Amino acid sequence: MANTNSDGRLVALNELKLKLAEHQKLAKAKNIFDDAWLTGFLNGTKYDVDGAIKCLEQFIYIRTKKYRQFSVKYMNPLTLTALDVGCIRTLKYSDEKGRRIGVGQFTFWDASKYNAYEVLAECVLHMDESMRSYLTGSVGNECIVILDLAGLGIQHIRQGTPSKIVQYFDFFLNNIPVRIAGIHLLNMCTLGKFFLSVCKRCLKEKLRSRIYIHNDLESFHGLIPTSALPLSLGGDLNGEDAYENEFVSRIRGQQTFYKRIADLAMNS
Repeated sequence: MANTNSDGRLVALNELKLKLAEHQKLAKAKNIFDDAWLTGFLNGTKYDVDGAIKCLEQFIYIRTKKYRQFSVKYMNPLTLTALDVGCIRTLKYSDEKGRRIGVGQFTFWDASKYNAYEVLAECVLHMDESMRSYLTGSVGNECIVILDLAGLGIQHIRQGTPSKIVQYFDFFLNNIPVRIAGIHLLNMCTLGKFFLSVCKRCLKEKLRSRIYIHNDLESFHGLIPTSALPLSLGGDLNGEDAYENEFVSRIRGQQTFYKRIADLAMNS
C-alpha cells in the first residue's frame, strides 16, 4: 500500500497525470478525467499508480469499446428518467467500519416502463458518483450493497438474458475499482433463489462468500446497524432522512463527463 497521507496522495495524483499524458491508449482520454475521478481510481487501488493505470485502461475499454453503444445510448444522465425512480439509492450513514451502503429495490422497477439497460445505466451512474464523491473515506473504495427482492417478478426475470447478465457483472466488477464487501439479500423468494443461482455462476468464490441471505430482519440488523437504515428496512430513520438526497443532482452535474465518454466511444 502506497503512502496515503495528504502529501503522498498528491504525489500519487501528479504521477498518475504524468503517466496518463504519456500513455499510448489513455492520452486521448486524459482531459476527460478530473482530479476527483482520478483520486477515486487511486483510492480504489490503495494509491498504487500502476494499478490505477490498469483500471483506467479497463474502464476505457468497457465504456468506449466493449459496450460503446450502451455508453452512447443510455449513459446520459440528463435524459435517463430511470434516475428519478430510485431503484438504487445510497444511505446517508455508513456501517460501523465506515463503508457506504447502497440499496437496490425491485419494487421500484416498473419493467413495462424501463428496460434492463436503463436500470443498468442507473446503477452504473450511481457507482461512478459513489467512487467520485462518497467512497473516498473508505480504504479501497469498499462498500456494502443491500438488495431488497420484494417485488421481483417474472417480468424482471424475462429481461435477464445471458448477455445482459454478463454485461451487468462486467460493469459491477470490472468497470471501476470498487470493492463490494458484502451483499445482503432481503425478502428472498422462489424467483429470487433462481436469480441468485444464475448470478452466482458469474462470481468468483471470494465474492460468493460475501453474499448474505436474511430470512428475517434480526440477522440483517446484526450486520447492518438500524441507525443507518430507513424504517422500510426495519431501521430508525424516516425515508428522506435515511438517503442521500443530492445524489441524482450530483450525477446530472457530470453531464459533460458522460458526453465526452460517449464522444470517445463513437470515435473509437
